[in-house]
Amino acid sequence: MEDLEKLILGYYERMVDNKGRFIVPEKFQIDEVYYLKYKDKCLIFYPKKYYLAVFKKYLEKSELDEERTAFFSAVKIKLDSKKRMQIPSDIRDKLEVKPNEKVKLLGHGNCFIMVQDSYKKFFK
Repeated sequence: MEDLEKLILGYYERMVDNKGRFIVPEKFQIDEVYYLKYKDKCLIFYPKKYYLAVFKKYLEKSELDEERTAFFSAVKIKLDSKKRMQIPSDIRDKLEVKPNEKVKLLGHGNCFIMVQDSYKKFFK
């Protein structure tokens, strides 16, 4: 069982700046992440140690498996010295994330999910 202190938990609101950056909660204790585009205008971020563990599980799936394909399309992002993470502009455009817009970060144990402030599915 993972030490509860090391799990990524909680709910945070962050503002996306004009360069597509947001500050990652200090509590997450991460320096780099792998992100996946996910349906419903969400991004899923895995810290490196968790991504590698889950990556190994997906190696066992068929090459044509939709989840495996999505997982293997992950992109690595290093946080800057101010613990900000930048969402690439093409992804911001697809997700319709605008500068100075709030996003919500939802801790999910071994990862966190970013959803837009206007996205209600996760808050019902």
